[in-house]
Amino acid sequence: MSRVTWLNDHLVLLSAVLLVALVAIGVIVIVVRGIALVRRISASRRAVDPHVATLTQSIGQAEARVDGIAGEQQELLETIERVTARTDELGRLVGAASAAIAVLRSPLRYFGR
Repeated sequence: MSRVTWLNDHLVLLSAVLLVALVAIGVIVIVVRGIALVRRISASRRAVDPHVATLTQSIGQAEARVDGIAGEQQELLETIERVTARTDELGRLVGAASAAIAVLRSPLRYFGR
């Protein structure tokens, strides 16, 4: 009976010891799971990093190609603007030449040709 009375007399102490034991077990479980998580993340990173590097390199090459295309497009737009300006100039020259030919042919209308 002495055991039972000792337990009844020290219930607060027993519950504190039980609480410490449960908290210690919980902390141990959390630490073990955390270590497993860190290992799994490291393994995943080692598996993924080469693929990420390849993808990054491919993206860099694609960006370089896009920049090249954009540069070529700018050159093409400049060429089109120059051709348009020359075409406008040629159109004005053709108009002036047509007017000059009309002036030169006008006496022929008076003489019957």
